[in-house]
Amino acid sequence: MKTILAKSSAFLLALCLVSCSTCYDKNVVYGADEFVLDSYQIQEGKWAIIDMMGSENQEEAVSTQSGSSVYLIGSVEKPEITLKKSMTLFDVLAEAKIPTNANLFKSYIARRGKILPIDFYRLLCRGDMSQNIEVEKGDKIYIADPYAATILVMGEVVSPRVIPAIHGFLPLREAIAKAKGIAYTGDLSYIQVIRGGVAQPKIYLLSWEHILRLPNTSLLLIPGDIVYVASTPITEWNRFFSQLIPNLFGGEVVVKGVDANCN
Repeated sequence: MKTILAKSSAFLLALCLVSCSTCYDKNVVYGADEFVLDSYQIQEGKWAIIDMMGSENQEEAVSTQSGSSVYLIGSVEKPEITLKKSMTLFDVLAEAKIPTNANLFKSYIARRGKILPIDFYRLLCRGDMSQNIEVEKGDKIYIADPYAATILVMGEVVSPRVIPAIHGFLPLREAIAKAKGIAYTGDLSYIQVIRGGVAQPKIYLLSWEHILRLPNTSLLLIPGDIVYVASTPITEWNRFFSQLIPNLFGGEVVVKGVDANCN
């Protein structure tokens, strides 16, 4: 349910920002330089990303349980692991058989009701052993499903879609590729990334040239981001004209004109 509401909120925000010019008047639009600087911050890991997303995106810990086991909820095959001597978080996750597409960004370990500052992505994908803490009895681990954190790509792309951000970030180029690329009606000089809440979003304006020339790690999206590809001016004009003609002359006249066959 939370995932559905999040997707709806993201869509409504995007609709507001891209369809109403007055929305932009209240927000500063940033360029590629600012987006690159923020991408470097994103590379610092989960907690830097959460800070960027805002306090409303902080997770609430699940309640812990007593006993001699470690408990897992969410996307796991084995919800309880009997604790062995000197067992680490990696050991538990391996035994629990978490799915390969689990959302590591939204997954966490809680101890005595508090979330520990552990980055599952750095542990499992980067081999960062500083994240491989020793588990304690009563610890609870939550493994999130892929769509617990998402990015929305819309506008003049071939296949607008919601994309799971299972690691907490996704290169902009990869997000556009997952949406099957920019349509021929898209404006390559006007690619917007909308980040943050409805009240005070941060808007970046990029071009396809930035995406081609800059490395993937310099152009990173985070959960909640909306990518919007604007249409070319000629596309806007053609759409306007196609809507204007029936209203000016009436549907019947237009149909007769099309079917005249020079008689």
